Amino acid sequence: MPTRTQIERKAWQLLHEHDYASVPVDIEGLADDLGVEVVFEDMEDEVSAMLLIEEGEANAVINSEHHPNRQRFSLAHELGHFMLHVSDDNQLFVDRSFFRNQSSSIGESQQEIEANAFAAALLMPRQLIDESLPADDDIEIDVDDLAEEFEVSEHAMTIRLINLDYIAP
Repeated sequence: MPTRTQIERKAWQLLHEHDYASVPVDIEGLADDLGVEVVFEDMEDEVSAMLLIEEGEANAVINSEHHPNRQRFSLAHELGHFMLHVSDDNQLFVDRSFFRNQSSSIGESQQEIEANAFAAALLMPRQLIDESLPADDDIEIDVDDLAEEFEVSEHAMTIRLINLDYIAP
C-alpha cells in the first residue's frame, strides 16, 4: 500500500518522464503514451469511468455525459488504478462518483482513495500549483481561477489545496 508521499512522487515522476509537467496536464496524451486507449461513452450518471485490462490491453472508458473537468479527473483516476493497482492481465475497475462516493471518503476502499490521490497529484501537482500561486503571501488564493487554469472542478481544487495545507478546511 503506497503512502501519500509515494503517490505524489510517482505522479510527478510520470509527468516528467513523459514531458507533461505543465498546466493544464494533457491527461489524454499521457494515457496514450502509457498505452491506455481512451474511449468516451454515454453511461449511467453514477458511473464515472471504467478501466478494463484484458489480454495485456488497457482501455479506459469515460462517461461522455459528465462535465469535461470531471472527465479529466475520471481519466486521471483510471490512470491511478493503472499505475498503482494493475497486477495481472485481466482486471476491471468500475468507478462511481468519486467525491460523492461514501466508501472512498470514509476509507472503506483503499484502492479508490489511492486512485483519487494519484489523480489529484497528476492533475494538480504541488510543484505546478506553487508556480501558479501569487508570490505575495498576503494575497488570498483564488480557488476558482486555479481550478479554471488546471481544468479541474472547484471542488477538486479546494480539496487539493486543503490536502496540501494551502488553505484551511
